[in-house]
Amino acid sequence: MNRVQPKQIKDLIISGSMKQLLRVLGWFAFSTLLWTNLIGQTKPNIIIMLTDDQGFGDVGFHGNPYLQTPNMESIAEQGIEMSYFYSYPNCSPTRAALLTGRYPYRTGVVGVTQVDHLMNASEVTLAEILGTHGYVTGVFGKWHLGDHYPMRPSDQGF
Repeated sequence: MNRVQPKQIKDLIISGSMKQLLRVLGWFAFSTLLWTNLIGQTKPNIIIMLTDDQGFGDVGFHGNPYLQTPNMESIAEQGIEMSYFYSYPNCSPTRAALLTGRYPYRTGVVGVTQVDHLMNASEVTLAEILGTHGYVTGVFGKWHLGDHYPMRPSDQGF
């Protein structure tokens, strides 16, 4: 009889792009700790900018000769840029994946236009985790992950 080892189960659950996302989040956490030790700040400011329909080359600091984005360039020069992220074809699934670190299908968000594509209320978001560590969080712009309790931004850590 072949027994499934715990590592095999872990590999089945965490595979492909999810492994890469977890690596990036781990690197981000390590970099944040390193950065706070270097500048003596107890908690760094964290700003995540997520835009719709914007490609990697659609900002000046990635070499676009036509688009000028001086404010974004200033933020990029002063912070840490995490430029390796698997996106999804629609905005809401991408947002759900970024906020939870999970595949959109697991969060319940697989589209934009259907009213039943809402994030599961049981999902734990990055904002909720940061809130437990003393951060004050905010979200600006569109949400599209649920408009009624318990799926509003204010119910998900913002």
